[in-house]
Amino acid sequence: MKGVSQNFSMGWPLVKSLLWALLLFVQIHEHKACIEEERMGLLELKAFLKSYTNYTKPLLPTWVFETKGECCSWERVNCSTTTGHVINLTLSNINEEQEWFYDLKGTWFLNVSLLQPFKELRILDLSNNGISGWLGNEELVNLSNLEVLNLGGNHLNGSLPFKELAYLNNLKVLILGGNEFDGSLPFKDMSNFSSLEILDLSDNYFTGSITPYIKALSSLKAISLSENWLNGTLNTPELCALKKLEEIELANNGFEGMLPPCLNNLTSLSYLDISSNRFNGNLSSSPIANLTSLEYIDLSYNLFEGLFSFNLFANHSKLKVIQFLSDSNKLDIETENHSWDPLFQLKVLVLPNCNLNRLTGNFPKFLLNQHELEVVDISHSKLSGSFPIWLLENNTRLQMLNLRSNSFMGEFHLPSDHYMNLGWLDLSDNHFDGKLQEDIGKRIPKIEYLNLSRNQFEGNLPSSISDMSNLWVLDLSFNNFSGELPVDLVANCTSLDVLRLSNNNFHGEIFSKHFNLSLVAIELQNNKFTGTLPVVPLKVQLLLHISNNHMTGTIPLWIVNRSMAPRYVVDLSSNSFEGQIPCGLTSSDIINLSNNLLSGLLPSCLNLWDVRHVLLQGNKLTGSLPKGKLPDFKAQFGTFGKSSYKGNPFLCGPPLEKSCTGTDESPPSPRKSSETSDGKWYQVDLLVFSTSFSVSYIIFFMGVASVLYINSHWRQQCFNLIEDRIYWCYYFALNTLKRLANRMCR
Repeated sequence: MKGVSQNFSMGWPLVKSLLWALLLFVQIHEHKACIEEERMGLLELKAFLKSYTNYTKPLLPTWVFETKGECCSWERVNCSTTTGHVINLTLSNINEEQEWFYDLKGTWFLNVSLLQPFKELRILDLSNNGISGWLGNEELVNLSNLEVLNLGGNHLNGSLPFKELAYLNNLKVLILGGNEFDGSLPFKDMSNFSSLEILDLSDNYFTGSITPYIKALSSLKAISLSENWLNGTLNTPELCALKKLEEIELANNGFEGMLPPCLNNLTSLSYLDISSNRFNGNLSSSPIANLTSLEYIDLSYNLFEGLFSFNLFANHSKLKVIQFLSDSNKLDIETENHSWDPLFQLKVLVLPNCNLNRLTGNFPKFLLNQHELEVVDISHSKLSGSFPIWLLENNTRLQMLNLRSNSFMGEFHLPSDHYMNLGWLDLSDNHFDGKLQEDIGKRIPKIEYLNLSRNQFEGNLPSSISDMSNLWVLDLSFNNFSGELPVDLVANCTSLDVLRLSNNNFHGEIFSKHFNLSLVAIELQNNKFTGTLPVVPLKVQLLLHISNNHMTGTIPLWIVNRSMAPRYVVDLSSNSFEGQIPCGLTSSDIINLSNNLLSGLLPSCLNLWDVRHVLLQGNKLTGSLPKGKLPDFKAQFGTFGKSSYKGNPFLCGPPLEKSCTGTDESPPSPRKSSETSDGKWYQVDLLVFSTSFSVSYIIFFMGVASVLYINSHWRQQCFNLIEDRIYWCYYFALNTLKRLANRMCR
């Protein structure tokens, strides 16, 4: 999903209950009159917030002195319909314009005494404000009726202040995630919180294990401890004694050992996320099979091994989400070893990188009976057979299908009798062949991410592909496509960020007057494209790769313009560009102009100060190499040396052995006297580093950039990794938004 941001609160099931509670209070807010003391208290609170935050927009504009008796209609305020008292203050993101997440200078202390007038307050939301702490802790005693407290996403640190929070003994929801608390888990100090139902301590710096003191939270229904530094086992009987638990989230910690049998006691458990830990053992003998109330289960990235049969889920009638990502080859998942009919109807099935049906390579047959699927990821699983078109026919709400890196073969066709809601389709790295159906764009008009790379597709691209107006990634690389690109593809698909057509047999002009794309990256290498680069700058932010085509004409000026050239890679090699290299100040990291027909002197006004690699070999350049200057630590790093200029017999000057005569040597670029007189600087080849970077950064960047540029396989793997991460951002937002909506509608 383009522009998706991973707001920390979206992924937590605990927040769903909080939003539900907030919604209830909003719905009952009809009473217009409010208590005068509370109205004045709100105005004082506004004045304080205006003084201690940097919010530049009008802050709480409806909170004005003139509207006497009407504070219950003010934004972010809800009152009781019977008493008129303020019962809900939602003041989240008041300080959002400070970008406090990155700037600790935006932190501030809340004066709790300003909350004293609101003795009937039930809900207080101060999340995402950069609060470092609070003043007037003793005033919390006046908030004894508080049921929901959200302080998530602030800068609260140190140990939890339960000495003060102990006054809030009616709390049902406590959100403290996304702060900087440390030390051991605070269950020992929570004996007064017997009414607490939802506890969020995620995304902090807590250490140690789950202690027996957790038994004090006897009413707990949901707990999130994810993204901390916790360890130890779950073999804590007091945890299993919390029989009201419905949701447990322990992801991204260091928990280990086997899942304890006592989890069978949690008969109401509907949500279990233990991903990214070090749990081990054989899941077939774990309590998972008996937790039949589960709706959501994520067992990803642990150390489980042995054989796990999917028929253990046969009686899980409520199951909606199964996630089981793996980076280990010690776990075999089998879906076909028994005849079984699941009672569930899944919405999400994520099983990438698993040894799935190792003996047969069959696509999971139990999916034949699934009709509510929205997300399916069975990538990197060595499955074979033809494309499961029945999966699309049976699941018209399917939004994401990832079959990447398997051994599927034959033709790929979409159902012809209805439109699909697919937003993400990845069939890359398989053995599909044949032509794409002519109406593919009309069948999946909502598609945003389409990756068909590394197959054996052939023929022309259907013109209907231009109907995919929402596309932001199109990857058709490493196939046998041919012909010219549909004109409307580069004219209409204006949402495209990444266009990868490399390693095919496309021909014709792509940079025509119809080219109307603003891209992050474009890869056209190893085709038969013709034409010239436009004089008007292409809007390409990071990577322009058009090597090994039949492009002609001169190098346009914008290629060496710092504000217009792609930031990382410009590769125009192995074409038929001619003429001189233009003057300019470029900041691309890698510039490859090799194996063209470039001629003439290298202009002394060509400034390559920020460039890491320049390749000029295989041209007809003459004269001396420009002199860039570099600090002494340059000698520690390898360069392209003479090979960067190989095939230009008329070039001269260091590092080439051929010296320049006085008549053909280009004059040096003018420099300030302080630069030329410094003995610590000397002339080198066109590999130039900016001195603003540290040595460690240079080593890292040079290593990564060089390897990825030179080695196409590793470069592909890097792109695959990036695409996988984009995929998870997409899926994360999609899935969690739906979970929130489902809870809101219960």
